[in-house]
Amino acid sequence: MGIIEAKDVKYSYTSEENITPALTGVDLEVERGGFVAIIGHNGSGKSTFAKHINALLEPDSGSVIVDGMDTADEKNVWDIRAKAGMVFQNPDNQLVATIVEEDVAFGPENIGVPPEEIRKRVDEALKIVDMTEYAERAPHMLSGGQKQRVAIAGVLAMQPDIIVFDEPTAMLDPEGRDEVMDKVKMLGEQGKTIVFITHYMEEALEAENVAVMTGGQVVKIGAPREVFTDLPALEEAGLMPPPHISLYHRLKNKGIDIGQCPLTVDELADGIAEKLADRKPGETPSIKRSEKKTQGGTAVSLKNLSYTYMPGTPFEAKAVDDISIDIGKSEFLGIIGHTGSGKTTLISLLAGLLKPMEGAVEIGGEDIGEKRYDRKKLRRHVGVVFQYPEHQLFEETVYKDIAFGPGKIGVSEAETARRVRHAMELMELDFEAMKDLSPFELSGGQKRRVAIAGVLAMQPEVLILDEPVAGLDPQGRTHLMNLINHLNDEGATIIMITHSMDDLAENARRVLVLENGRLVMDDTPNKVFARGEELQKIGLDTPYVSKIAAALNERGISVPRDVVRLGDLEACLVREGEAADD
Repeated sequence: MGIIEAKDVKYSYTSEENITPALTGVDLEVERGGFVAIIGHNGSGKSTFAKHINALLEPDSGSVIVDGMDTADEKNVWDIRAKAGMVFQNPDNQLVATIVEEDVAFGPENIGVPPEEIRKRVDEALKIVDMTEYAERAPHMLSGGQKQRVAIAGVLAMQPDIIVFDEPTAMLDPEGRDEVMDKVKMLGEQGKTIVFITHYMEEALEAENVAVMTGGQVVKIGAPREVFTDLPALEEAGLMPPPHISLYHRLKNKGIDIGQCPLTVDELADGIAEKLADRKPGETPSIKRSEKKTQGGTAVSLKNLSYTYMPGTPFEAKAVDDISIDIGKSEFLGIIGHTGSGKTTLISLLAGLLKPMEGAVEIGGEDIGEKRYDRKKLRRHVGVVFQYPEHQLFEETVYKDIAFGPGKIGVSEAETARRVRHAMELMELDFEAMKDLSPFELSGGQKRRVAIAGVLAMQPEVLILDEPVAGLDPQGRTHLMNLINHLNDEGATIIMITHSMDDLAENARRVLVLENGRLVMDDTPNKVFARGEELQKIGLDTPYVSKIAAALNERGISVPRDVVRLGDLEACLVREGEAADD
C-alpha cells in the first residue's frame, strides 16, 4: 500500500458559464519514500492533481488517500497538510513574512507547534537548505534560487513525510535550478516521499519513476529509461525528451544505434564513442551557421547606460553599469546572466519604464529620456512581454484586453479589430470562441497567450521578451519560439531574456552576458557558449549540445567545440558514422 493512492480521480473547474474538466480519471500510487516525477503538457492536469494530494482541492469523484487518510474527509484536512507539504512554482506566492526566519516559522505556528519547538524546527530547516546566514534577511532581497530554498525550508519546518514540488525551478537561472535540485535529491535520500512536477525533462531523469499525464489522466508510468525510450508516447502527450535523448533517437533513425536509451550525457558519449570506434581518423568538421540577414541600420542604441537602486542607502545596488551597445534592425538578441545581474533592469530602461541615471537610450535616433520625447511614439516602437505576462491582464473580456493598447495610441476601431483577430490567430487563440470570455477564467497557458497577443496587437518594431517560455511545456515552448522567429523574419527586432541556453543557441544571432550590471560578453552564440568555464564561474550554463560535444571530444570523437545546435551536431556524427562504414 502506497503512502499516496489516487483512484479514478475526477475534478472540474466550474464557473457561472463554464465547466472545465481538469482530471478525468487519475490512477496513481506512490510508495513511501519514493521519488516520482510528473510530466505533461500545459493543461494536462499536473498542478490540479498536486493540489489534491494535500487537500487544497477535493475530488468530484474517486478518492485520494494520503497515509491512510481520505482527503475528502474534512476532519483529515489539517493532518494531511501537515503530512504533505507543497512548494509552488513562484516562491513569491509562498513567502508571507518580512523576515526569512519568520516566514519559515509561519507554517508550524498555524498548526499549533509550541514556540520552543518552532525555534528548533526553523533552525534545522534553514540549515538543511543552507540559508542559516540569511535568517534575518528580508525575503525580497534574496535571489530567485534563495527564495525557493526559503520556501522549501518553510515546508520542511512542518516536518512532512511527503513534499510536492510544483515546477519549483521554472523561473530560476541555471545556478538556482541546480541549488533546488540538489536539495530535492537530498530530501529524497533522507527518506522523504517526493512528488516532482516539471517541464524540464532532464529533471525528470533524477526520479525513480516518471508519470506522464495528458487529458487529465496518467497515461504512462515507469522508470525514466523506459518512459523516454517510448518516443511515440511522449510525442502523443505533447512532450519531447531531453536533448541528449533526442539526439539518441535521431542518430538511431540514421543508422547509428548505440543500444539502450542513455540517461546521461556521459552514457550517450560512451555509446557513440564505442559505436564509432572503427571510424577513419579525419579533421574536425567545421560548422557554418546560416544566419538571417538584418535590415541594416540601428534599432536601439545604448550609450554609457547606468542605473542604481536605492542610492545613498545601505541597500544601494548598481544594477546597470556603463553599458554601451547598438542593436540592429531585425536583429535577434539574447540576454543572459545570473539572477540579479541586471537583465530586467536593462530591458526596463530600454522600454522607458525606468529613466537612466547616467547615459541614454536612443530609439529611432531619438533619446527617449528627453522631456520632449513623445511617449506614445515609444509604445508604437517598443512592446514588452514581462516574465509573468498573465499579470498584464486587467480587462473584462479577451477582446478588450488585446484591443486596449491599439486604442490608446489612436488606432481606428476597424484596424484595432483586424489587429486583435490577427494577434489571436498568431497565438492560436480561437477568436469567435474566446473574444467575449473573461481572461481571468482562462487556463494559465491561455492567459499567457492573450497577454502576448495584446503586445503583438501594438505591432511594435522592437519586441522585448523577459523569460517568455518559462513554465511552458515543450510543445508550448516550440510554438512560441517559432512565432518569435516568424516575427523576426517579418522584420521585428527581438530582444529576449532567458535562462534557456538551448533556446538562444538555436535561435539568437547575438548573445549579451551580464554580470553584476556590467556587460562581460557580446558575441555570436557559438563563440559565447564556447567559453563554458567562464560562464560557469558567473553562475551560468552552456547549452546541452555544448555539453555533449565536450563529452564526445574527451572520448576522441572529433566534433566542433563551438557547436551549439542539435541539428549541426547530428550532421557531424552522421558524417563520422559514414566514415566508420567506409
